Amino acid sequence: MKLGAEPEDVGVKGRLMGVFGLKKKSNASSTSKEGPSTPLGIDGNKVGGFLRRAETGGATSPDIDCDRLEEYLRSGETIELGESTSCGLRGMCWTGISPSLRPECWKLLSGLLPTSADRRTAELSRKRQEYHDYISQYYDKRSDTKWMASSLKIIANDIPRTAPDIPFFQQDAMQTCLERILVIWSFRHPASGYVQGMNDLLLPFFYVFASEVYSPESLLSSDDWPGVSECVELRNIEADTYWCFSRFLDSIQDHFTDHQPGIQSKLLKLEKLISLVDPPLYQTLQQQDLLTIQYAFRWLNCLLVREFPLPSLVRIWDTLISEGDNFPEILPYLCVALIEIWSPSLVNMDFAELVSFLQRLPTQQLDNRDIGELISRAYQLQLLYNDSHLSDIG
Repeated sequence: MKLGAEPEDVGVKGRLMGVFGLKKKSNASSTSKEGPSTPLGIDGNKVGGFLRRAETGGATSPDIDCDRLEEYLRSGETIELGESTSCGLRGMCWTGISPSLRPECWKLLSGLLPTSADRRTAELSRKRQEYHDYISQYYDKRSDTKWMASSLKIIANDIPRTAPDIPFFQQDAMQTCLERILVIWSFRHPASGYVQGMNDLLLPFFYVFASEVYSPESLLSSDDWPGVSECVELRNIEADTYWCFSRFLDSIQDHFTDHQPGIQSKLLKLEKLISLVDPPLYQTLQQQDLLTIQYAFRWLNCLLVREFPLPSLVRIWDTLISEGDNFPEILPYLCVALIEIWSPSLVNMDFAELVSFLQRLPTQQLDNRDIGELISRAYQLQLLYNDSHLSDIG
């Protein structure tokens, strides 16, 4: 089954752009006779409605989409990654991945698994062994390296704070795995070294790859875990997490270098977007002297890891990982779509109430459909308010 042979199915984003005659970040305009005008002259409700139908399956049920993805993965053919707007693997995964297929898809999208089926087993074994060699090369000799002393201390302090409410991640064996990954990554990336928040970015990968060994429900259980000792399966989870985490961070290196210019530019873009998308909310934030950095820095620095329960978060990350190196572009739009949900309440809050609420968003109230609509709204905003509307942002 070769997806490239089915040009009529180009994924949710591709179908959206085809329906409305759009190109990503295009400045072209069209005219709609329905609903209020948007910056591109497109009926925003119509766009959102189309995406919502697509998100929940449209003419095709989610189960059929899942079956189709599994059939493609098991076809034995070379996987075509494509773009997130295409009919390749990125396009299929952009709208969400079944938990049973997510580990394999994330490894393919992150480049850990090669697209050629006959090379996957050997290449995965090679990469896992390469990581295990790093343990003796870097981690076991960490105390001999003076320039790493500061990073080692920060990592040691941050690891126990990682998912403190999930007993699985508080196991000694789990925390050792997380520590090794961060120490090795720091050794191999001396330009930035470890930056606080990186520990949170490990969680989605570790959780997803651990679900190949443990049930997702047990991983999130509040019950005390029996002692988990190091084993082959756990070492493989650790190695896979390291490689995918490393590839993911390659796209956001400017989040971690001096002064974090990548985050600073996204904060400016977020503020501008709120002023365009939701003027009443923007006015409230201005009147209350609430700076964007005071509530959104953590959102961007930790890529929403602390804002959502893990099952909802990994659904959002399906989309981010499917975007490949372009995923940082959608982050400000996701933040706008998120804050929009509670805008009617936010406009009536004072400074203290705003800070308290925005630092503890009640995202546990959002179900799978809500998460799908959040992502749909973010992509809609990305189409409507592209870089031509934000040209004054550095």
